Amino acid sequence: MEIAPELANECMNNYSQIIKLGSLQPLLSSYTASVTYSTKDFAEWLQQNKYLETSTELRISMGVYTDNVAKQVGKPEYTGRLTTFIWPIVDGEAKAPFNVGDLNP
Repeated sequence: MEIAPELANECMNNYSQIIKLGSLQPLLSSYTASVTYSTKDFAEWLQQNKYLETSTELRISMGVYTDNVAKQVGKPEYTGRLTTFIWPIVDGEAKAPFNVGDLNP
């Protein structure tokens, strides 16, 4: 599903802060081996927004869900978990990203 850029940025900033701290503990507790997105949902999102025709690239960014974002996307159990955001780039500008897949494990 599409997610508001400000929510994605909140998670991405959280990830950056954890990395910059250099502490392994937050990374261990955020463990996610992979993120699975529905092919059908992802394809529909690309087609709906005409990103196949208009985007020049897809940027994949790392993030760690904050409590705020996890609650807003209806997945409070994702708080503190590592995730990815798929940003379509159109005319050099990032559009609202795709997120909220299934975290594995």
